[in-house]
Amino acid sequence: MTAPAIFKQSDVTRALKGAMAANVAIGKIKIAPDGTITIIPESSAANDDDGETGWEDA
Repeated sequence: MTAPAIFKQSDVTRALKGAMAANVAIGKIKIAPDGTITIIPESSAANDDDGETGWEDA
């Protein structure tokens, strides 16, 4: 049996709608293993190089 999901699609949708309502241009979305959803604005995402690799490198 698999473990229950830490976050749901509705959580991500709610976060995105909130950011869009605040007129934030979304650059990147990060979801941590503990379920924390972080939205990085477009202007910061270009400068955000935290050393993480993308899914294409997995």
